[in-house]
Amino acid sequence: MRFPSLPIFATAYYPEQWPESEWLRDLRRMKEHGVTAVRWGEFSWSWWELDDGAFDFAATDRFVAAVGQAGLELVLCTPTATPPAWLIARHPEMLMQDQHGRPHLGNRHYGCHHHPGYLALVERIVTRLTERYRDCPHLVGWQIDNEPNMGECNAGLTYDYHPLAIVAFRRWCERRYGSIAALNEAWVSHFWARGLPSFDLIDPPRPGIGTVNHSAWLAWCRFRAEALAQFVHWQRDLLRRLCPGVSVGTNIPDVNPTTMVKLGQDYWAQAKGLDWAGTDLYAFRKDPAWEQRFLAYETDLMRSALTHDGARFFIMETQGGPHNVPWRMDFVGGWFDEAFLERCAQTYTAGGADGVCFFLWRPWRTGVECGMNGLCDVDGTPTSRAKALPGIYQRARATIAARPARPRAVLHYSQASLAIAANCDPEATPNSAIPGWHALLHEAGWRVEMDDERTLCTRNWAAGDLLVLPYSPVMSLDESAAVQRCLAAGGRVIAGFATGFFDEEGRMVDVRPRGLDQAFGVRQVAFDHCVPANAWRIGGLAAVGNHTRVAMSGARVLLAADDGRPVLTASADGRAIFCTIDLGSLVWNRAAGVEIVLKPLLAACAG
Repeated sequence: MRFPSLPIFATAYYPEQWPESEWLRDLRRMKEHGVTAVRWGEFSWSWWELDDGAFDFAATDRFVAAVGQAGLELVLCTPTATPPAWLIARHPEMLMQDQHGRPHLGNRHYGCHHHPGYLALVERIVTRLTERYRDCPHLVGWQIDNEPNMGECNAGLTYDYHPLAIVAFRRWCERRYGSIAALNEAWVSHFWARGLPSFDLIDPPRPGIGTVNHSAWLAWCRFRAEALAQFVHWQRDLLRRLCPGVSVGTNIPDVNPTTMVKLGQDYWAQAKGLDWAGTDLYAFRKDPAWEQRFLAYETDLMRSALTHDGARFFIMETQGGPHNVPWRMDFVGGWFDEAFLERCAQTYTAGGADGVCFFLWRPWRTGVECGMNGLCDVDGTPTSRAKALPGIYQRARATIAARPARPRAVLHYSQASLAIAANCDPEATPNSAIPGWHALLHEAGWRVEMDDERTLCTRNWAAGDLLVLPYSPVMSLDESAAVQRCLAAGGRVIAGFATGFFDEEGRMVDVRPRGLDQAFGVRQVAFDHCVPANAWRIGGLAAVGNHTRVAMSGARVLLAADDGRPVLTASADGRAIFCTIDLGSLVWNRAAGVEIVLKPLLAACAG
């Protein structure tokens, strides 16, 4: 199989933006500066098919030849992230619809994955590409789409409510619940007279339109994530059938835990069966401490999700330069030099990435991404950042070759819990709680792996393992059993304040944490959200945010608030620890005095 040479040090380049007379010059400069591969094509559908059926690959033939002439490898993308203008104008019935029933008119990801006509057009363009370039010796990979998601670029809108998607959701519910009576029971539908007599009357929950039943929302989120993963897998299988000798992967972004729900993401599912998978990371904020935490968290999260089925892990995009435009940019704006690229490359490769692809070689002169992220100036002249690449790559290779061994900690990434939060939690708590727990563990010396519901339930535990449930209000009995197995194997478990409130259908359970009250020796009895005026006082720490109150049933108190309320408890053997405050958010937000909680917690983890 033709596979990118490892480690891959690629960049993105868009020949349709530049005079053909400059292509070979630019490609040779990439090679001179240590770049090994070029990625291109994810936004080029209209360049290849300007009108319906009017294909023109002549310029692409010349560019592909130039890539080989320069001694570079090529990763070619399927262009389904941006269907062309003629498709939007002539086939509005193929567009995704928002929760209001309006067609998607945004910038990217607007084709309905359930529409056979749209899928036929996708298959046609992908077939033309693969048949034309599959024998190119320097073609080493196909990238599926670009950042596959459900209808991005429309703030406040949720997709896909296309009639065909709704029909597919009804059939999905029929398979999951078996009978309409079982669905009504799971969703408590008869309250507010929403009981359904048949699956054909199901209407998906619509955020912003009335009150959303969060059990129905949880089902809808699961369906959307499965549908998006199936679209990725459909392209994967199509590419393998048409071009069996070339590797297949994609680039899967993370924005934050609750936004991934709104975008229909399931990183673990999308990566299944791929040869490689990458993520795209943009972090610059002129705050190196925050950037370091964020990039380390994202690297561990996406490595865990994308490699679970055997794929190699790359950083497929990360910013190669600042936005060179004369106004403030909210998206990773501000100037930086090569020192930032060095920090990024070291964080990524130490965290398990087998390569780093800086985006992009030359910034666009105009268009929707004018002036963004170039390693070179707009005229193609390499900047100091580009000139630093050979050294950055050399040191990254050394880091890959000598990654230090660290003790393992597993962080539960409960996608069902994130779905509940995306619908119900005005603070979007997991967006700080989960990365905060990661920062706590990473900075204390652990190598952090992340498990979703499925990988948690299949993990083999060993003595000395550490499992943390940072935000796990939805807890199936299988997940509770996995926690019990960790303890039985001699591991330690830390449960966060929200653990085990709901079952897998989003229904509140009688005894919380679900299936784990005896293991932890506590029962959750009340909940509160505290602002600075009524924060829990723990020495010099004002613990704001979410808190849970517990009744002790065999545990001992490791740390109490000033008024005596338990903050940290431990089971009799010391290996099951419960934290009643939102410690992750306090760590992530760099709360003053948080060390008063970290010290006894880390001591308990050390045994």
